[in-house]
Amino acid sequence: MDVGRDHSKHPPGAQTYPLIEKIRAATIKATEADAKMAEQEWKRVTHEEGTPHFSATPSIDMRPAAAGVDIVVRYVTRAGVRLETRNHLFETVVELMQETPEPSIKPVNS
Repeated sequence: MDVGRDHSKHPPGAQTYPLIEKIRAATIKATEADAKMAEQEWKRVTHEEGTPHFSATPSIDMRPAAAGVDIVVRYVTRAGVRLETRNHLFETVVELMQETPEPSIKPVNS
């Protein structure tokens, strides 16, 4: 298994939290089978019972950056499909960032 780590820049002022949730959902969907396989393998190798200490669930972190926010995505995937998974997720993140967000506050007409 391989741990992927991808960085994306997100412009300031954009609706960050809804974007992060969409990225999280896309990452979970793209890595779900490999994550389950990694958790089963970890449990088998360590003979761990009950709740595992290892989780292959993807994580999404935001870090302040000069040009906005860095989005760091960590996930587990098989080494043989690492590049394919990374490229697919990068394409998905770019598409999500290009979506036009719906305004949360509508203008008041006078």
